[in-house]
Amino acid sequence: MHARRAAVSSVLLLLFAAISVLTLLPRAPSPPPRPFLRSRADGGRCDYSDGAWVRDAAADAPTVYGEDCPFLDPGFQCARNGRGDSSFRHWRWQPRGCDLPRFDAREMLERSRNGRIVFAGDSIGRNQWESMLCMLASAVPSGAGRIYERSGKPISRHKGYLSMVFADYNLSVEYYRAPMLVMIDRFPSSSRASGAGKVKGAVRLDVLPRHADRWAGADVLVLNTGHWWNEHKTIKAGNYFMVGKRLNVTTDIKEAFRLSLQTVRRWELSARLPESYLFFRSYSPSHYRYSI
Repeated sequence: MHARRAAVSSVLLLLFAAISVLTLLPRAPSPPPRPFLRSRADGGRCDYSDGAWVRDAAADAPTVYGEDCPFLDPGFQCARNGRGDSSFRHWRWQPRGCDLPRFDAREMLERSRNGRIVFAGDSIGRNQWESMLCMLASAVPSGAGRIYERSGKPISRHKGYLSMVFADYNLSVEYYRAPMLVMIDRFPSSSRASGAGKVKGAVRLDVLPRHADRWAGADVLVLNTGHWWNEHKTIKAGNYFMVGKRLNVTTDIKEAFRLSLQTVRRWELSARLPESYLFFRSYSPSHYRYSI
């Protein structure tokens, strides 16, 4: 990847604009978290992770992309689905003691040439993936074949994975659907228990999804999970927790979440990703109407 280390500053522009909490997965042994630093003109250092959301008087300027972007899922087009306010467009992330440059799609495409940017997780991860696609596409001239899905899959596909290729830059921006970042097994109807509390599936806390081997080798890997770790998606839906071959119907959801993150951490350590930038994103405000 051309100027691999320089690419992270551009990626951070999207991540800090899209999320308010960004946490690096821990490594063993556990050193202090590495701050996102950049040299300032005065010789000091800027920590992009230390800051706050501020109202931006200049936010009335046109956004990087609109809802006519062909990569936006219809369900994620806020204005077309009835959202009347646009106040969310008037905020920006402000690091303490320095400024965060505006996102430059052309610069990021150049810096990311011959690389892979991978998002894996739930619909929040898909939101971020689609935003990244639209932001980068704003700098690509229109033309057949310049941006395409590697396997010819329709962009509306929600299962498995999608890999969008920016042909002029040999760059792939990929999304892998993994709402819990670990394996979710569905049991055949004939093998399911009957009655109240019946078991329909298992969340395998010690096994990653089948496509996890494709995450390795990414230059930037953004993992996220959180919203599916609730009673409605697990116990009340008949999905209980499994470690090894043992199915446990009494495991606490928070404890299960912790065990799943340990599995992700072990994979990250064993995959040896010294040249990759790895980020983890957890909960965010829900993006469903009338939800808590």
